[in-house]
Amino acid sequence: MYDSYDFDDIIFMADWAAAEDASDHVPAEDVRRLVERYWSLDDWRKRVTVANLLRRQGPDDVRPVMIDVLRAPLIRPGEADMLEIVKIQALAFVDKRYDTFDRFYNDRRLLSETVDQVLREHGLRMDEP
Repeated sequence: MYDSYDFDDIIFMADWAAAEDASDHVPAEDVRRLVERYWSLDDWRKRVTVANLLRRQGPDDVRPVMIDVLRAPLIRPGEADMLEIVKIQALAFVDKRYDTFDRFYNDRRLLSETVDQVLREHGLRMDEP
């Protein structure tokens, strides 16, 4: 099965830490199903969970998910770090010039400005919480 990972449970519980652990174990044949699942969700916490699962994948159909997840608002203050980490990883996925994890992690203002810039470039804006 999924190397003992139940992706549906991880998504249902919006378990960002479990998604982080499971991201190395997503079989290629499940990528399309997870992308479709992302677009069917209206809960940002669950969408961020799916994006976290997909962050190590390479297919082009994952790119729109990574662009879209940049719109995710902060829902719970205690989750700011994990949300920002997912956005840092999404930026690197979208464009290699943003593949500067340490720089963004240590300068959250720069991260916020870069996310805003990428959203504008794609005609998007941050979603409301």
